[in-house]
Amino acid sequence: MAAHENSAVARTHRRAAVVTVGHHGATPVRLRARVKRLSIGAVHPRPDELLAGADATPGQALTRVMNELVFHGPSRRLAQAHADGSSVGTGTGTGRTYAYDFGWRSPACGGRLGACHGLELPFVFDTLATATGPTGLLGPADPPQALADRMRDAWVSFARDGDPGWPSGPDPHRIGA
Repeated sequence: MAAHENSAVARTHRRAAVVTVGHHGATPVRLRARVKRLSIGAVHPRPDELLAGADATPGQALTRVMNELVFHGPSRRLAQAHADGSSVGTGTGTGRTYAYDFGWRSPACGGRLGACHGLELPFVFDTLATATGPTGLLGPADPPQALADRMRDAWVSFARDGDPGWPSGPDPHRIGA
């Protein structure tokens, strides 16, 4: 019995390795089927949308799934719970909720960083110069100052008035896409 359990574990690890390195015919279509079998649909409302993009490599698709599991999914569920009022135990939908999705993609590292976690912070605090340059998080070219102005204004407005300037609700407001 132990040998059978070990072989199942080995098969599972091999499948994960196949997805991450792209061997043995791991295509986006096959990856979508694998992900559905792993029940991504249980944590994402639209798994096909999450994995859309015929140009996505298996590694890119895996990155999308991991971002959903680690960042987007928990944030979305927290925002929904707050909007529903379940975060205060009332279930009445009285929680004013504001969420955003920062979509500006950094050109740093050949563009591979994309819109990574924490990228909006130099925009929020208007410290673009400290994060710009050949080794900067924001890349070598000047990032859009107008975007920093919008982010800073939204955060200041939220701190001052409790409203960042877009409708409340659990669906994230897209910024800088």
